[in-house]
Amino acid sequence: VVSCPTNPFINNDGNRSTVSWHTDGGRPYEDAYPWTPESGNVYPHHAIDYKSFVVEVPCSIAEVRPTIENLMNNYTDIRRRQLNMMKYAPLLSYGMGADSHRYPDAFYQILQSLRHHVDNLKYVK
Repeated sequence: VVSCPTNPFINNDGNRSTVSWHTDGGRPYEDAYPWTPESGNVYPHHAIDYKSFVVEVPCSIAEVRPTIENLMNNYTDIRRRQLNMMKYAPLLSYGMGADSHRYPDAFYQILQSLRHHVDNLKYVK
């Protein structure tokens, strides 16, 4: 992803990063991807750490090639990213087979988000 600074007027709650993965001055990446640790919409142990597998390129298309070339020279980092992506991939897709209920998937993550929301509701008389 191309990693650019966000619009400082968008990022005023203090819980969001200052990084947009879309465009210079764009929304923080937490607003675009579900279940980030910083989003506050899921318990931390159910969060998806995108930064552990995404390749961030500085905010310039000219930086794509050098960034990828540097990464290709670091097998350990590539393998770390692959293993992290493998860990989170089931949570970004819906199970389809007869045994899909046995493993956490995107539907499970949605339920975890709902649980987090319900648990954090304030009781009002």
